[in-house]
Amino acid sequence: MIYEIFENQSINLALSKMNENDTLILNDGIYNEKVFVTKNNITIKAKKPNGAIIQNKDYYHKIMSNNNECNTFGTYTVFIGGDNVTLE
Repeated sequence: MIYEIFENQSINLALSKMNENDTLILNDGIYNEKVFVTKNNITIKAKKPNGAIIQNKDYYHKIMSNNNECNTFGTYTVFIGGDNVTLE
């Protein structure tokens, strides 16, 4: 099955409805969410090259009282936990 969403819709919600061999098409726009892919054998693709941007504003940076730096560097925006996931 082919699912198609627009920037005001949730990628994660669409992914939750998908089954193996399904495709998710992202229309042009900015998708502001942390995406968690656990399905196997699916494809996620932008309708146009460079047309869909996935970003997450989950950012934290602080210098602690002991002068150690604490931040979210290295946290994911898109986590791929499924097998055979294709991104286009």
